[in-house]
Amino acid sequence: MDFLDNIKDAYDNLAAKTSRLAVTILGIILLLFVCALIALGVHSCNQKKIGEVKREDFKTEDEFIPPSNIKLTEDYYFSREPKESWSQEEIEKWFSNPNTVNMNELKQANDVLVDEIIGAAP
Repeated sequence: MDFLDNIKDAYDNLAAKTSRLAVTILGIILLLFVCALIALGVHSCNQKKIGEVKREDFKTEDEFIPPSNIKLTEDYYFSREPKESWSQEEIEKWFSNPNTVNMNELKQANDVLVDEIIGAAP
């Protein structure tokens, strides 16, 4: 109890020299400062490292369902290994050299799109 009596005597001496309101405000500010220090200490102890992310591999639970509204002419491959280059058979099947008619049609379609995009621009 001596400690509390010493604090009370110090408060009374300070209050006698200054106004009681100023001492009360100073005490409240000191109390809030101590509470803020305690809160900061607790917060910094419980804080996780920023940027630390736990990575997990994706695991499917069900089979992949292909889209029903698209008609595919061949088997649909869900995953495949990419090849370095096409075979001659694939080139003949999938690649066609564009002619001037196709290039003009493409140019006109692109011009229409560009006009729609920048048509209202000042």
